[in-house]
Amino acid sequence: MGLSVDHLWLYNQNMTNNYLIDNSALFGWANTKDRYHSVCKRFFEEHQNDELLFPIHSLFEFQASRSRKIKGGDFQGLPGNYRLKNKKFIDINRKLYDECQRRGIFEKFKELKGADLLYACIAHIGKYTLVTCDSDFDAYRDDISLMKLS
Repeated sequence: MGLSVDHLWLYNQNMTNNYLIDNSALFGWANTKDRYHSVCKRFFEEHQNDELLFPIHSLFEFQASRSRKIKGGDFQGLPGNYRLKNKKFIDINRKLYDECQRRGIFEKFKELKGADLLYACIAHIGKYTLVTCDSDFDAYRDDISLMKLS
């Protein structure tokens, strides 16, 4: 079951360490050829008992990235069958959109594109730490908690 917008803030109050995982960090962990693989792998090892949150669309985003890298010869998956434990998926729905509109969040993050906007909105509403390798979020350090793995 995914977390809905109604549960984002409440959920964060019940856990000590909630990390919203950007695709760049997830992909960095899963692809041993990624330039940030070592630091991403270390993050997931050190936080294996913390809650790892993923917008449900990230499953598709990950598969698209993986397909592109395989086609270009730039993907080498982790050896063995690695699974992340303590993961939760966040539902992307109209309620989330409406809450972003109500709070004026789209204007706050107007320079972000595509999925980056979604990650920033969720991190802001849920007060989660966004784990990323992506420098596009750097300008928003005052608005969201960032853990930069690059």
